[in-house]
Amino acid sequence: MSSYALPYQAAPRLNQWESHRTIQPMASAVPLRLTARGRLVVRLLVLASLLTLTLSVATFSHSLIAGALAEDGSTAGISGSGNRAVSTLTYEEIVVLPGETLWSIARHVGSGADVRSVVDSIVELNHLDSAGVVAGERLIVPMGPRPISQ
Repeated sequence: MSSYALPYQAAPRLNQWESHRTIQPMASAVPLRLTARGRLVVRLLVLASLLTLTLSVATFSHSLIAGALAEDGSTAGISGSGNRAVSTLTYEEIVVLPGETLWSIARHVGSGADVRSVVDSIVELNHLDSAGVVAGERLIVPMGPRPISQ
């Protein structure tokens, strides 16, 4: 019988301390690097959040200003967008004539609106205790929406 010698490579031997060692990643050895696309995405996210914040503040301040104008008494703006017409709600001071009631005044100035809501708004605008009015009394009444000329 003949024997052949086969070459082989022995597996590396580990000593007793190396076999129990765990591999841990190096902490902050490599700083975070963004590609050009990553930098663009970060910039767009920051820009979008700033734009959203700006629009939110603008909308909130616009509603505060519109509410202040309406409470002030003279003009409350009703804005439209797109193809809708822009109009305002105007207030006018009138003098109650003999024989007029709050309901007849509301019917006259209501412009097709519900008479009850117009009466309520007249009572609220003039701080009236009841719906009774007397001749010669001055009242502030809403005149309904009118288009604004641009």
